[in-house]
Amino acid sequence: MAGQTLTDWERQTLEHLQRAQERGATLRDYAAQSGVNVQELYSGKARLRRKGFWPSSSARPAQPELLAVRVMPEIKASDALVCRLTGPNGWVIECCGWPETKWVAALMLAAERATP
Repeated sequence: MAGQTLTDWERQTLEHLQRAQERGATLRDYAAQSGVNVQELYSGKARLRRKGFWPSSSARPAQPELLAVRVMPEIKASDALVCRLTGPNGWVIECCGWPETKWVAALMLAAERATP
């Protein structure tokens, strides 16, 4: 866009496109309401895109990222509980599977150090 200038016709077309966009109108509806040739608007829009003065139609808002989800049957906590750890000051951690030995050892060591 740097260094490029618009002709009078392109400038007028740009103004029409901006007004149509502000009104939320299609180019066909805007042209009918404003007495402008709709084909001229479309031609001008294409030329303005090539020059970089109007956004490309492929410039769509970013779609949110979709994450894969696996639906599992509901499991009651009492049925799934495999391991319960209770700390010296009353904290409780309940696990649905057996935790790694290193993790349990590190947890117990940290709990022992934290106990007055």
